Amino acid sequence: MLVEGWIAPFIKTWLLTKTRICKYLGKYNGFNKELTLNKITRYFVFFLIIGFPVANYATVIAQTTFSNLAKKSEIVFDGEVINIEVAKNTQGRIYTYITFEVIEELSNSGIDEEEITLRFTGGTYNEESLDFGIEYPKLGERGIYFVEKIEFGLINPLLGWEQGHFKITNDNFVKASNGEYVISVNADAVQTSSISSGIAAGVLTKPLQAKQAESLQNNSYITIFEFKEIIIQELSND
Repeated sequence: MLVEGWIAPFIKTWLLTKTRICKYLGKYNGFNKELTLNKITRYFVFFLIIGFPVANYATVIAQTTFSNLAKKSEIVFDGEVINIEVAKNTQGRIYTYITFEVIEELSNSGIDEEEITLRFTGGTYNEESLDFGIEYPKLGERGIYFVEKIEFGLINPLLGWEQGHFKITNDNFVKASNGEYVISVNADAVQTSSISSGIAAGVLTKPLQAKQAESLQNNSYITIFEFKEIIIQELSND
């Protein structure tokens, strides 16, 4: 789900700029296209390197759909975070290991485990940080997790990154990664953008107003029980 890595926006900008430069300078006699582009490319790479520390990476993630979340995840489960450990390997890469108690598996993956540990790239180890812009599940958090791959190897094992991360509130409602409550799910929705805004296509959310806090049942917010039913129904349509 990672689209061209953290450098994607700058590559796209460079390609557009290069085209315009060639079109403009090509009008003049003696214009050496190869030489000019080589010089500009060197400057572009130089400023790109000095402008972004290697310990902090922005990421560009492709938008997915709710249907893809359900059907393309290796496992979908209701779980609670029971342990978090951060470690640094011999190559200097920092990883965050998050262990979940599996309360209920929703995907019938055949993975019969009471606990699952997922590895996320990055974190803070002895005051040294590696940041990929990942929102890590927090200790004690309960949620619905759409896992692309349990085996270690992905930067973020959740499908669509934050798109596959839903929190369950104490009053049994569901929050998306934008912090808003889920109010509807359209499993037939199609991709509406090439780049993710953090919410999968088909998931509609709404902020909770203070005056509504004591009357959630009357405000069309989806409960965790309804959310699970939608997931199971979508998986049964496969």
